[in-house]
Amino acid sequence: MILQKGITGKTQNSNDLPKPDGKDFKRLCYTLIAQLGGSVKAFTQPQIDTNYFHVDLEVFNKRLHLLLNENYPYLAVASEVDFFNITFIDVPILTKQFAPYYTILLKAELNERIQLRSGRKKGALLNENELIQEELADLVYWQPETVGHVLFNHWD
Repeated sequence: MILQKGITGKTQNSNDLPKPDGKDFKRLCYTLIAQLGGSVKAFTQPQIDTNYFHVDLEVFNKRLHLLLNENYPYLAVASEVDFFNITFIDVPILTKQFAPYYTILLKAELNERIQLRSGRKKGALLNENELIQEELADLVYWQPETVGHVLFNHWD
């Protein structure tokens, strides 16, 4: 996966990015999850230290989490969301409901390893990317292990 400019939540000009509408996402979550017999337990918008919308839900007798990047229409499902750990999973029966509206990211894509060249900020990231310098510096500082931890992060 190409890590696009602004995907980390840091950007010089966010007007250039295909930001998803939070109100539309919230409405879709309540509607589509109810159609599956589930319920939304909490809906959290991006904060100063998070770059994603977080929906805590109960469906199929499981507690799950939907994550939507704040700058790109990238949606992921997780079984666990903690400050330094997000466990990504695939739940096709859930994500197919959202596929007409968002790009669904699979566990395999999200668990792709981040490859950093030590001792450098510029050119430190070996994964294919279009990130700006500030984002690259954050990667060197925060040392994320996977693509998913770049797309859905708790960096300030």
